Amino acid sequence: FKPNFSCEYSVTIPQPLSTTFPILGTDQGLERVISLSYLASDFTTLDKDTVTVEGKLFDASVRTAPYSNSGFPRQAFIFKETIKILPGFNLHIGVQGTFTWDEEQHVSLYEILTDKGVVVRKLRWFEAVDDGTTRVRERIDGQCPRLLQGLTQKMARDAHKAHMDSYHTLF
Repeated sequence: FKPNFSCEYSVTIPQPLSTTFPILGTDQGLERVISLSYLASDFTTLDKDTVTVEGKLFDASVRTAPYSNSGFPRQAFIFKETIKILPGFNLHIGVQGTFTWDEEQHVSLYEILTDKGVVVRKLRWFEAVDDGTTRVRERIDGQCPRLLQGLTQKMARDAHKAHMDSYHTLF
């Protein structure tokens, strides 16, 4: 996996980590979080299993790893994205992925593959702030066909910011 686009963003949620992490960092709020994106529709959960990671989840890639009897929980899912290219012309994209999390380290990993050949790895980590709020940081690394790189980078950055800026509405 050699990324050719990336972006990073953070928000502060006016809730404690104990409230924020279960919704944004586990499968408890997965459908609601994905559905916040103006691009997403038709979300469906698939199998849930566990996966073993050598080292930390922060550094792992587990979407295609075999399941194990212990380790981190991993939730598979599918959904559709609709990207408006021009008035009256939409690009429909099938997305399949997994969401894996480490409750002890307050880290989650979102990995997807689209039917257009785009691969995305989104790492989300949580930090309790002294005033009782939670800082949520995300880093997206993706790989797409070179022809789509410029458009994908811009759309990823804009959609990522808009998506994270709406996280507070889940609380």
